[in-house]
Amino acid sequence: MTKPVFIIQNVSRSDLWKSQGTSLRDALKRHDRVVEHMEIPSELMQPKMYLRIAEFLNEHVYDYAVQVGEAKEVK
Repeated sequence: MTKPVFIIQNVSRSDLWKSQGTSLRDALKRHDRVVEHMEIPSELMQPKMYLRIAEFLNEHVYDYAVQVGEAKEVK
């Protein structure tokens, strides 16, 4: 795995231990991977989560240095 990793953990779920997300984050960091870990309760999942996903994608995935050439008609 060489790409940045973004972990979102719902800490309200009783079937997952809080340490599972942090253990994964720490293991990835030990291997010099770019990783972010976000812990949020169920009631806050949507607005805060989507904003942070957008920020993560803008920072690590999108390449704004792409040079766009002239438009060409495709038949």
